[in-house]
Amino acid sequence: MALPTFLHQANKAKQTEAKLFVGSMNRAQQAYFVEKSSFTISIDELGIGINQQTNNYEYVSNVDPSGTIVTNNGRSLTGTLKSYVGVTYLNLVTIAGTQETLTITILCESPAIGIGTLQTQTSTICPTDWILLPI
Repeated sequence: MALPTFLHQANKAKQTEAKLFVGSMNRAQQAYFVEKSSFTISIDELGIGINQQTNNYEYVSNVDPSGTIVTNNGRSLTGTLKSYVGVTYLNLVTIAGTQETLTITILCESPAIGIGTLQTQTSTICPTDWILLPI
């Protein structure tokens, strides 16, 4: 009984890496947009010091054709972990009669464990059947 519990806790710790890294990618995309008025697919350009691949995850960013949504992937490379996706997108709002651009982020968890697939969002919601996580 103790071994399955230990393995479950070990996998949760590994998944925490992906949640933290994808969350960092989301925040870095927001900062990058403020500075450059665009999103980037380069993990290195985000300046957050994470590797594009670890033992358990591959980290990849994709920008949609409109340039208004970036998908930050933490794709599981093993059959025992969930994948994670961060979506950073632009939202136009009017404040005191002036139109402003806000960057909004969400974090999503795959519904199942296993080797993940890269996601590219063209909308501001989680991929189908994925779980929206609190940030």
